[in-house]
Amino acid sequence: MDYVHAIATAAHDKPVFTDPAVVADVFRGFEAASEHGAEVAAYAFMSAHLHMLLGVSAPRGPGAAVQRILGPAAWCLNRRQQQRGAIFLHRFWRAEALDQGHRWILPLYIHANPAPRAPDVRRLSVGCRSSHDAWSTGSGPPWLRPGAALEQFDGHYREALEEYLARRASAPAPRVPLTAREECVLSAVAHVTGSRWDTLLQADRGGKRDRMLLVWALARDVGVAAAARVVRINPHTAARWVAAANEPEMRPWRAKLGATG
Repeated sequence: MDYVHAIATAAHDKPVFTDPAVVADVFRGFEAASEHGAEVAAYAFMSAHLHMLLGVSAPRGPGAAVQRILGPAAWCLNRRQQQRGAIFLHRFWRAEALDQGHRWILPLYIHANPAPRAPDVRRLSVGCRSSHDAWSTGSGPPWLRPGAALEQFDGHYREALEEYLARRASAPAPRVPLTAREECVLSAVAHVTGSRWDTLLQADRGGKRDRMLLVWALARDVGVAAAARVVRINPHTAARWVAAANEPEMRPWRAKLGATG
């Protein structure tokens, strides 16, 4: 089974997910997602968007499952408010968890979202706003199936989340705003190299090998131009670093991020 990080965003950034009735409708959609070849492994509600970690086995991907999850919520909200029009953006954001590092960091990133930069894992116990409590206790609704996404932590999910939150809280906010995918890649590289986020993002902090690995990972996932923007180097330098990171001596580090070549 492949894992996909999907983000559904409300039209015009309206805080629709603060409505308990919308959340209840989405939960009913989660329950029906298996009809379309998807399982809900993790989730987190923000005010205007929803993070989902979906296990997908259907060849057509998560599109039909996301429509099944959000469709009834949109229809019911329009009916309650006696209105028409799109509740959610028609195109949801998605990214496949392509490597081991990304698969490891993605549930931590999703569960940290309701309390950004919180240093204490206890602040994440926010009930139905995320699947964190279910992951921590091992109990949850039947439709929540963490499966291999939770098993990879080998019983140490809470400790991994505490480490992730501490690393995230201690690092200065990036000078360049990061997308969800870019932050996940940064977190994965920080995890496998043991480097701080600010060390990876600032040229005057050293650690060129680790920064090179970050550029390689970003370029693979979001492109060379985006990698150059995040690390704040010019695209030509980024392209050279990608080439250098593909050299045989960097293979052990690439392997830690799930690369096979």
